[in-house]
Amino acid sequence: MPASAAALIVAGGAGERMRRSGSALPKPLVPVAGIPLLEWNLLALLRAGLRDVHVAVSAADGAGRGFARSRCAGLAARSG
Repeated sequence: MPASAAALIVAGGAGERMRRSGSALPKPLVPVAGIPLLEWNLLALLRAGLRDVHVAVSAADGAGRGFARSRCAGLAARSG
């Protein structure tokens, strides 16, 4: 992986269509096999060797922003 390689996870979706199936969570936080979609994406990028990963969330999505700053930041820090 080139040293300058970076990734952007676009996690700004509100999940309006997913709400029809009963989920009240923003789409990036909907769990799949017990792990939020945003975390799955981050883990895949880290496994691929990317270390410069940015997450774009909606300004109105406090839960998504908080998850990115806490859980995702912690995962990234532990991965180097």
